[in-house]
Amino acid sequence: MVWRLASKSERGFACVRFFESCLIHTLSHSPHSIKPRPLPRPFARAVGNTLLSYLRPRIQSICVNLYPINPSAVDDELCRNILRDSLDPGAINVMVSGSKLPTPRTYNEVVAADFGQSSVATPAESQFKGPILVAQGVLDPLNDAKGRALSLKTLRDSIQVAELQGGHCPHDEIPDDMAAAIVNWMKETQTDRQKMTESVLQMQQ
Repeated sequence: MVWRLASKSERGFACVRFFESCLIHTLSHSPHSIKPRPLPRPFARAVGNTLLSYLRPRIQSICVNLYPINPSAVDDELCRNILRDSLDPGAINVMVSGSKLPTPRTYNEVVAADFGQSSVATPAESQFKGPILVAQGVLDPLNDAKGRALSLKTLRDSIQVAELQGGHCPHDEIPDDMAAAIVNWMKETQTDRQKMTESVLQMQQ
């Protein structure tokens, strides 16, 4: 698994896009097997614009809630970047596209879990079977972060969980803890990752 840490200048862009994705996922995905018809585009745009208008003046208070350990990380630069990205002409298209997203694949299928996969055969190249690190801020107020991370750990043996005392964006709120978790994981899984790389290279020959 490849990790990319966002720098301070990039974090506003990443944060607003991820926050919008969370909202889209919550509002648009049905738990049933039949996907509902997408909302009419004019209506979806109106709802999206209303939501963005509601969120913009509350950017700082929302982010402070998402950074419970280090609220001082929510500085003016972060808030300006998030506001700037929310005003981008394409931001509303991100909101609207949520109603058209296909039903997501289950974690069981994506990571080739030991159980719970679909009865339909999944191409091997569409699954990741290597070691995985779930570096989770367990104080994330948006969901049961700790419970979700631990449930991912049960999917198969090579999934490790690092419980970080941080909120929704631990890579930005507690970057030293996040970096330490990644470095430790890379040391512990070096042999397994090397074997997987060699296996992939052999398949490509």
